[in-house]
Amino acid sequence: TDIISKDASIAVDSAGRIHFVWVEDDVYGGVEPEVFYAFWDGEKLSHSVNVSQSASFYSGAPQIAVDSTGKAHIVWQDRDGADHYETLYSRCDLDAQKPATFATSLQHNFPYNGT
Repeated sequence: TDIISKDASIAVDSAGRIHFVWVEDDVYGGVEPEVFYAFWDGEKLSHSVNVSQSASFYSGAPQIAVDSTGKAHIVWQDRDGADHYETLYSRCDLDAQKPATFATSLQHNFPYNGT
């Protein structure tokens, strides 16, 4: 499988860590695109985490922000085959002793108005 990374968004927290979100997409369309997250702590890059975990939806347009406590807040859109869109949110809690963990995604359905 040939995977490309695209649509990256970056934020920096008060400790200087760089947080990344991006979309990984199968060039040949074998699997739906997924949103991933990782961070750079100044010395090494963390393992990437699949944030969207929605194999049956097209996940894309990720955006990231980091609050004053260093928590990463991520939003993205999922689209089904009938062009129905959902905006989803997840929060990442960083702990130096373990990999990044995410809260359960919250979703809100916005009607698609064709624009």
